[in-house]
Amino acid sequence: MMKECATINKWFDMCEFTTNYGLGPPLKNTEGVFSDDGWYATNQFTVDVIFYNRMKQYECLTNDSSMAAAIFVPFYLGFDAARYLWGYNVSVRDAASLDLVDWLQKRDEWKIMNGKDHFLVGGRITWDFRRLTDEETDWGNKFLFGCVELAGSDDEIGEETFVLFRGCSTTRYSPKSIRSLLIDQCTNSRVGKLLECGPGESKCHSPSNVMEMFQSSVFCLQPQGDSYTRRSAFDSILAGCIPVFFHPGSFYTQYTWHLPKNYSKYSVFIPEEDIRRNVSIEQRLSRIDSNTINKMREEVINLIPRLIYADPRSKLETTKDAFDVSVDAIIRKVTKLRQDMIDGRTDDDFIEELSWKYALLEEGEYIGVHEWDPFFAKQKPDDGNSNSDGFSGDTTKNP
Repeated sequence: MMKECATINKWFDMCEFTTNYGLGPPLKNTEGVFSDDGWYATNQFTVDVIFYNRMKQYECLTNDSSMAAAIFVPFYLGFDAARYLWGYNVSVRDAASLDLVDWLQKRDEWKIMNGKDHFLVGGRITWDFRRLTDEETDWGNKFLFGCVELAGSDDEIGEETFVLFRGCSTTRYSPKSIRSLLIDQCTNSRVGKLLECGPGESKCHSPSNVMEMFQSSVFCLQPQGDSYTRRSAFDSILAGCIPVFFHPGSFYTQYTWHLPKNYSKYSVFIPEEDIRRNVSIEQRLSRIDSNTINKMREEVINLIPRLIYADPRSKLETTKDAFDVSVDAIIRKVTKLRQDMIDGRTDDDFIEELSWKYALLEEGEYIGVHEWDPFFAKQKPDDGNSNSDGFSGDTTKNP
């Protein structure tokens, strides 16, 4: 896949983004918003490569699988899906995933826990791996639905730097979509700024321009993107800008390993329905006092190491990055699964549609009615071009 990196993306050559162990080319600090070295123009879809190269430097690797707390599968699942998303039949799209599972199932390591101690990285949204049917017109491959089942601080706030939304032209969305409504509010606001991301060359395609705008803003609006989460949410945190979310699936229910459960410490939540009822974002945010803003900004800055990947060629001494946080959490999860198997407990009652709830539960806590149920009862986000779906379902079973 790396040798054929030019074919991974239909619209542009991914090869430059696979350089520097997947971090991509060094960033050009044209606006003076980064340090002069150590930052890269990373493509979000190269996390498979970054993670693998970090794993090769992991201090606790062992060649004795019987001693392993968990087993990493070095397969570029995201790259495999990306190269066949457009113009290929389902057999081609599924081939490598099926071969992978077939190969894994024949190994002794797999048979110990039926693969429950194995993990891999897929650097794309989950819908690229969740094809429900074998219709040629259906999207993505079926790795997750088919293959896996086979295995079982500032006090002064200038008015011009109050609110930012980084979005695309309004012609891309329906008038009722959350992004269109946010664009309208930003356009009509005295203090809001809108960074247009239309087709062709635009300021949005320059990391320096984006980060300069984020750094000069206090709040950054982060509605749903092509999935619940937008890449921009992470960019805003890296810039120290307080993110404003409109759906809990955009951050709070997805990154529980990396984020504090008390989301109000680092972000603002305004339900989408409030925006549709014409609630003013500017007025809502203006009620937050400067002392609270300073504390939130400090919390945002403290989150940064846990949300970025260190250069695999470097060595972290005291700080944990996104890789360390993920591996630690995976080992805890596998350790619990292993103990559950020893004690005769099963996960037969696990309901995938409610997986967002499981992530929020404390040990031994039961699933019940949650304030966010209405957000996930919808069938689709209302943005017209999204691949995400919401779910409804039974809320009483024990995890």
